Amino acid sequence: MATVTAMAQPAPPRGPPPSRRPIGRPAPPQGPPPRGRPAPPPLPPNQLSGTKRPAGVLPSDGKKMRRPPITIRAPVSMRDVTAFEKKHQVGEGTFGSVFLGVDKKTGEMVALKRINTKQEENGFPITAIREVKILKALNHKNIVDLKEIVTSKDHSEIPKNVYMVFEYLEFDLTGILESPDIRLTQDHVKSWSQQLLNGVHYMHTNKVIHRDLKASNILVNKRGELKIADWGLARSWNSEMKRLTNRVITLWYRPTELLLGCVEYTPKIDMWSVGCIIAELFRRSGFLKGANEASQLNLIFQIAGHPTEEDWPEIHKMCPLWKN
Repeated sequence: MATVTAMAQPAPPRGPPPSRRPIGRPAPPQGPPPRGRPAPPPLPPNQLSGTKRPAGVLPSDGKKMRRPPITIRAPVSMRDVTAFEKKHQVGEGTFGSVFLGVDKKTGEMVALKRINTKQEENGFPITAIREVKILKALNHKNIVDLKEIVTSKDHSEIPKNVYMVFEYLEFDLTGILESPDIRLTQDHVKSWSQQLLNGVHYMHTNKVIHRDLKASNILVNKRGELKIADWGLARSWNSEMKRLTNRVITLWYRPTELLLGCVEYTPKIDMWSVGCIIAELFRRSGFLKGANEASQLNLIFQIAGHPTEEDWPEIHKMCPLWKN
């Protein structure tokens, strides 16, 4: 594979005022939802690889355990959401809404992702628990930063709502690519592809599978810095895991083995999604836009050919839905 080298910063393309994307945790849709038309960010100078500091490997024993009902009690050090000035809603997710906020103490702009604990019979949503656990363990310049957890309370010890406080990024790739007035250069495509690969390499090195990489989950700030977001379907992984759900990854970005019913997979499934995103950067539209799982498979086979036992000997064992 050719190495992407540092490039000179191109002139920022023009575009209309930005519009914010949802950061919520929706179930994987059949295709990306419509987005606004944000102004594109400039290309950042000389992208670097690696991490800011050494990363800790996420612990995981691969054992699936039944989760008892969970009650979240705020620790003494956890701040209340009133520490932030809530501006306006910028997104909607499965477990609550996302708001633009400003830290009253520092003046920093943040994204407040509200998680309504009353929507779950067992308390705090399991997807949010995984998202918090993984993001607190990861630390990389191409992964969105979860700054803290805050709560809102009435007059009891149990929080009414829990908020995840994220760094605020102004754009997502879907909004940029769907804006006809925005002109992107090859330098933009190369830089964002390199940053995406840096972030994915880091999380895979730390044995994490994202399982929902798509253009709308890739955020970009005004400086052109790219960050991977929306970790609600992410899982820590090890080689001893035998069964994982295949109802993950948005359809347009889902690899062949998951479409064929595979439940034993590795972090490699994310790489198919990465390839679809990079193709989308070049095309400025979805690469494989199937209407359902059958049509998605047909699109893949038309481009890549039908898999055979000769080039994929394990296909019958791995993919229960495969037929000659």
